[in-house]
Amino acid sequence: MKTLQDCGGPIHPFRDPRLGLGGGEDVYAGATLRDYFAAKAMQAIISNPTRMNIRLEDLTQEAYAIADAMLEARKK
Repeated sequence: MKTLQDCGGPIHPFRDPRLGLGGGEDVYAGATLRDYFAAKAMQAIISNPTRMNIRLEDLTQEAYAIADAMLEARKK
């Protein structure tokens, strides 16, 4: 399983207000950058008319493979 940092970190981090001003740790909710990249890749894949019959399992695997490649490219 990938860690939060492996996934590019959160898209929308927020600080829990119950921890006081300027103190405490960041609390994250929602999607990671990897999820965001995968969603964008998935949109592109299904917008191609020749890919309309792609199996959902194949679609998600391909989208996350693209997202992982994008995260690797950011490291260079």
